[in-house]
Amino acid sequence: IPRDPDPRSPNMAHIVVYVEHANGSARGASAQAIGAALSTGHSVIAVVSGEGAEQAAATLGKHGATKAVALVGAAKHSPDALAKDIAAVVKDNGAKGFLAAATATGKDVAPRVAALLDCTIFSDVTGLTAQGDAFSVVRPWLAGKTIATLSSSAPVFCATTRLNVFAAVDAGKTC
Repeated sequence: IPRDPDPRSPNMAHIVVYVEHANGSARGASAQAIGAALSTGHSVIAVVSGEGAEQAAATLGKHGATKAVALVGAAKHSPDALAKDIAAVVKDNGAKGFLAAATATGKDVAPRVAALLDCTIFSDVTGLTAQGDAFSVVRPWLAGKTIATLSSSAPVFCATTRLNVFAAVDAGKTC
């Protein structure tokens, strides 16, 4: 019987996932991004921002997040400020990966986070695997005519997940 890894273990690797929310709960695409992160066997630290972030953060355990961080206080949305805050969460938690859903907001924020972390960004991934701290992705190229399997030696793996490809998880927990 497989056991859930203990997120408190110093050897446990983390993936930070930026979660978009509405009305106090995660949007479907973000829940799928959490599912993609969980499929690697790593623990998930979910990051939410904006109005209602604290309410949304409290619900993210049911999607499998072991920790949720609510970024509050900004009077106005700024992708640059948000990316800076997310990059700080990644660094502060020693995360090995960063994911966001390939939505308009995710595609705006994720490359900024990757740039702040001095890492490569993989866009619109349709497959994600990990062996230890090494990640590989599958993504389409040339309008889907070619499917590529790619990896990176960057210190933090950064990617956006294609919508409706990864399964969302219902773990039934709270953060």
